[in-house]
Amino acid sequence: QVVLFFSDDMYNWKFESVFAKDETGRFGAVWECPDYFEMDGHNVLIVSPQDMSADGEFHNGNNVVFFTGDVDEEKHIFKYEKAVSVDSGFDFYAPQTFVDDQGRRIMFAWMSRFSDAQEVEFAKDGHIHCLTMPRELSVKKGKLIQSPVREMYELCHEIPYTNHMKIQRQAMIEISPLEHISFSINKELSIHFDEGISIERYDWAEQIYQKKSWPIKINHMEIWLDTSSVEIFANNGEFVYSARLDPQAEDLLLASSKESQNINVYRLEI
Repeated sequence: QVVLFFSDDMYNWKFESVFAKDETGRFGAVWECPDYFEMDGHNVLIVSPQDMSADGEFHNGNNVVFFTGDVDEEKHIFKYEKAVSVDSGFDFYAPQTFVDDQGRRIMFAWMSRFSDAQEVEFAKDGHIHCLTMPRELSVKKGKLIQSPVREMYELCHEIPYTNHMKIQRQAMIEISPLEHISFSINKELSIHFDEGISIERYDWAEQIYQKKSWPIKINHMEIWLDTSSVEIFANNGEFVYSARLDPQAEDLLLASSKESQNINVYRLEI
């Protein structure tokens, strides 16, 4: 649940209400990092529940849930009507948002939901966790839309794509896929477009591939890569997938199962 307190001076606080709570038992045990705001005519609450059970778009363990609903202004209670997963990947948790000086709702999140074994292996290189890229949020036709802030595109410099090419790890790959193709990045990540989409991420601790699938048609996709992370935005921000990668090589090898796909590659100059 989310509890609301009130203060006149930011020192002395008084309990106001249980602002929101899980009415169904579906949304985990503890709600961490609550964030309430109004956006595009909607009342929005984002929470990070622990210990959820797999249910539709949600997976076992920790998730991030985007609620929309109504607020009782007298009782100070939020009644949610719709709940969706914020991110479909393996490593996205505890997001927080703010409004910048241009009026944009910007979100960052902690990019980790590592297992103990994954943390031990990753820490051998002297680092573990990181944050996501900044994302601009909006609600369009009742759907949560997440897009890289436009400043990220100023870092992109196009380079010619050829199949089985090598690129640096800081890059953005743009794909306008057709059906029945696959695209891979080293052995670390594979994306398969068929009747829907499936993504396989290599688990460096267990040394197995972790696969997720969705029955959605992808018309356009951007794959943003950094040294040890990938963030995928598809269909103009309706679908988002974030995951950490364990770098297996200094450079990335890009490979497509078909030569004629619309693939553009950009080097990120940071």
